Amino acid sequence: MGIIIGSIIEMNHQNTQLLKKENRFIQRFLKLALFLFLLHIKAEAQDYTAKPVSKSNSKVNINGKSFFVHKVEQGQTLYGISKAYQVAVSEIELHNDSLKLGLKAGMDLRIPIAVYEKASRIEFDQTGRFILHKVEKKQTLYAITKKYNVDIDAIQKANPEIEQGLKEGMVLKIPQKEIKSIEPPVAPILKEIKKEKEIREKPMGGVAVNLFLPFYLHQNDSIIRKESLVESDELFAKSVPGVEFLSGFQLACDSIISNGTGVAINVYDTPADSAASLSFFANKKFLPAELWLGPFHSHAASAAANAVKKTDALLVLPFSSPNKVLLGNEHVIKLSPSLPTGIENMSMQLMSKHKNVNFILVHNALNKELQIVDLIKKTFRSNSDSIKELVYKTAGLKGFTNALSFSKTNVVIVASSDQAFVTDLFNKLRELHEKDYKIMVVGMESWINYENLDINTIQKLQLQIPAGSCINYHDTLTNKFIKAYRERFHTEPGKYAFSGYDAAMYFIPLIAKYGQGIINKLESNHKTGLSTHFSFRKTGDDSGFENNSIYLLKYEDYELKKQ
Repeated sequence: MGIIIGSIIEMNHQNTQLLKKENRFIQRFLKLALFLFLLHIKAEAQDYTAKPVSKSNSKVNINGKSFFVHKVEQGQTLYGISKAYQVAVSEIELHNDSLKLGLKAGMDLRIPIAVYEKASRIEFDQTGRFILHKVEKKQTLYAITKKYNVDIDAIQKANPEIEQGLKEGMVLKIPQKEIKSIEPPVAPILKEIKKEKEIREKPMGGVAVNLFLPFYLHQNDSIIRKESLVESDELFAKSVPGVEFLSGFQLACDSIISNGTGVAINVYDTPADSAASLSFFANKKFLPAELWLGPFHSHAASAAANAVKKTDALLVLPFSSPNKVLLGNEHVIKLSPSLPTGIENMSMQLMSKHKNVNFILVHNALNKELQIVDLIKKTFRSNSDSIKELVYKTAGLKGFTNALSFSKTNVVIVASSDQAFVTDLFNKLRELHEKDYKIMVVGMESWINYENLDINTIQKLQLQIPAGSCINYHDTLTNKFIKAYRERFHTEPGKYAFSGYDAAMYFIPLIAKYGQGIINKLESNHKTGLSTHFSFRKTGDDSGFENNSIYLLKYEDYELKKQ
């Protein structure tokens, strides 16, 4: 479903009075937790009164699994159906492929019959200052700090008894004041609908932008229609990245406008699945704009690239997409490096930073690992550097130990995202480190989300992880952005907010200055944003551009930092 959300910013730098006022359109939003920039315009008139949902008595058994069969009635929403059956929306979508084309009256939905445990309710102590957390089996203190966003020192201070060790069933007091966020954000709404004809295409002397973001308006129907919200109202989880990205983009545009460049933004709710994306970009007539930004999903990227060929616009893809989308279209730009580019960049950095060391490449010869392994070996060979390859499931600990050097630092590159294997190997490496082997570990970007790696072991093994972005919370500009974001949106900015801000701050001023000539300036215009470093490389004579920048992050003082 393609929907024009609206021209969010419409300011002319020649009219300085407008710079001192909030845009009237933006004032329509309620400020609760995030500014949800959603204008629910539909081609056909609809009844906006949600129809109550009654549970069906009809059941069916498919492949040994039981389902309710629910016939959708006019006015019902997927959110309302999920609440009636106490089943997550994602579970309903999993068992009903027809929902990819939207919820329609008359559809028969299969609703899984099962006991779905809701997230545990948060319990507080008598003072209300501490959350009570019951330690689970094999749960580490580091995992608990990640869950609640609390420093280890704060937990240890509130629970001196854990000096004797963490035990299953132990109840810990978690300082509430240290918690950044536990519950999902509450979504604001727009109270009245703005007509599409009111949207202006471009500010005088400025830049027009078409943003293609995944808002999942259909799943957020129940929130959008509400006159007021309560704490239990939650934004559909998959739409949070789009909302955050737009919020960060908005803040950047505020800054750009104050410096004298007009900006107009036309926002489209963009489908997340392949078939709907093809139809959306093939049939939708988009407003003229110099910059197209989005979509988020890689399977929609090629459809967007084909559509932009019919315009003079520049298409910027914010997140990972295969490089084939760049072929034969020099007006397409990727902000995230492809896997080959990222691995090559990581390998080059390692060889540059570490001389006269013993490189060891460890993996288990799984299909998903072999591409990474081949890329690393190829890069090392092309630079006349040596690296030992070890298939751990075959060589075992003995073979691995034989590959280590006592006299040199051993840089161990683990080309695996298998969390169980990584955890086991990590523990063995710690034991070898304690036997006076000098070991430095390089992992994959997915490791950032692992909660069961001991933080002290991470420090000892000097873990390094490649990443396309990194936020330095000690940076002055970063903290200035966070402060402005809090004041504007009354919540903390997530990583997508930083991405949106950086994208706007890089591309809009360049387009305002060079117009279509920007493609001749990209390779020489290097810039470091709040979370992203921009360093573009043209991928072919008539092809697009790829950002080939990768950070090699290292754990220091219990946090990931740029080297």
